[in-house]
Amino acid sequence: MSLWLLCLLCGVGPDSGPLLQPFTGFDEAGMRPVLALFDEDSDGRRLLQRAQRKLGVSRRRDLLAILGTCSPEQLGGDRRGLYLYQVHRAYRPKRETRWRDLTPDTVARLEDPGTWPVMEQRSWYTVEFEQKAVVFQPRICLASGLTVLDAYLVLVHELTHLTGMDPFEAFDPLRFEEANRERDYYFPELMRDGGEVEAYLAQVKAMKRLRTRYELNRGVSLERLVDDSGYLAAADRPAFMRELLYTLGYAQLLDRQLADQVVHRYNTSYAWWRYFEEVLAAMNKTATDIQAALDRYEAAREDPSVVIPPEVHDQVRDMRRELARLKARAGSFRAERDEHIALMDRLDARYPRN
Repeated sequence: MSLWLLCLLCGVGPDSGPLLQPFTGFDEAGMRPVLALFDEDSDGRRLLQRAQRKLGVSRRRDLLAILGTCSPEQLGGDRRGLYLYQVHRAYRPKRETRWRDLTPDTVARLEDPGTWPVMEQRSWYTVEFEQKAVVFQPRICLASGLTVLDAYLVLVHELTHLTGMDPFEAFDPLRFEEANRERDYYFPELMRDGGEVEAYLAQVKAMKRLRTRYELNRGVSLERLVDDSGYLAAADRPAFMRELLYTLGYAQLLDRQLADQVVHRYNTSYAWWRYFEEVLAAMNKTATDIQAALDRYEAAREDPSVVIPPEVHDQVRDMRRELARLKARAGSFRAERDEHIALMDRLDARYPRN
């Protein structure tokens, strides 16, 4: 997310005129002057190369395919660009090969990689399941009405998010107390790899590089807290982050992010709880049916008038094994279910629903 830079145009030299021309769009002609700014220095070229590697594409035009225009509803406030991605999730029991949706449309997208290329994915295991988290091709959108210089700086910011951020790194909403929200939540989120501090510093450095080539008498937000080389001293980081939080509005954005994370964690655990309840009910019915058959067998053994065929004894042995297996699996399912119930209880206690 990129809040507007609060750039102040104090005066420009004659060589900066093309930078202040309107940005005309994402076709080849519109992107040519923006890409030229990236190509003028090694840092800009490396940023584009890292973005291509992150997306798994070899051609620059494939990188440009993720760019588009933001609607005012998407942007809200004074933001001029957004890095947009969503984590999709799927699961499968360990004895199955087909994935199942944990979030809508995940499996259908996995089966159509031409339309939904995967940027990153992670897999992990529980006792009974394999789970997968997937980020399909993300998007970067820019506001309308930017100059070439604006578009370049906003892209530097958003591409820094894309290249540096781990999309699967989720903040634990139970990890901090309200009195320590700034220290334990706001600051770590702003300072994470590819986060807002890194993205704003990338903009500051990009602006400094431009001023070595163009007659620009122009600054960007927060530049006064950064030295001439673009380095943010440790002593200046709290002031830098507090300006992001309270002047540029990131405290409200992070509050909404936290609320969304609470809802996501709760809804995910609720979905798993419902699933485990259904599976355990089906397993209990199967176990009850097997036990009834075993009870009939034991009753028949006690009746001297009943002759039990030899193959029945083998069937009974298999049923006993199946019953023991069902009980063991039910125990592991209940343990996982109870973990989700406990998490929902903790979230309810920490974040009471209004």
